[in-house]
Amino acid sequence: MKKLISVSLAFLLTFTCSLAAPSSWAENDCDEAVKLGLVPDHLQSSYQQPITREEFCEMAISLLNVCGLDLSSIDTSHCYYADTNSKYVLQATALGIVNGVGGTGTTSLFAPKKLITRQEAATML
Repeated sequence: MKKLISVSLAFLLTFTCSLAAPSSWAENDCDEAVKLGLVPDHLQSSYQQPITREEFCEMAISLLNVCGLDLSSIDTSHCYYADTNSKYVLQATALGIVNGVGGTGTTSLFAPKKLITRQEAATML
């Protein structure tokens, strides 16, 4: 379990600064993360491009699923953003992993396409 988490965290942190194939120094960790089911198919390219807030949420929730947490019963009914209804974003919000970027109530914003910084990734992790 420790190896899974350490490989996952290393991958998630390096993914934020990862073109099509991963850099040679990240290749083994990226391959392992794909094998473990941490990287959705649509994110298995452009490794050297920045990652969005929504994509990061998807991988963070994938990590929790791979670790065996049952997230199917998470209540996301109190989570709302005017600019996304991504189940991964809503689950990550309900778990306290992420927050919005402004607004309140029906005008709350998440900025799902905004690129994240390493400090934001570290805070979410």
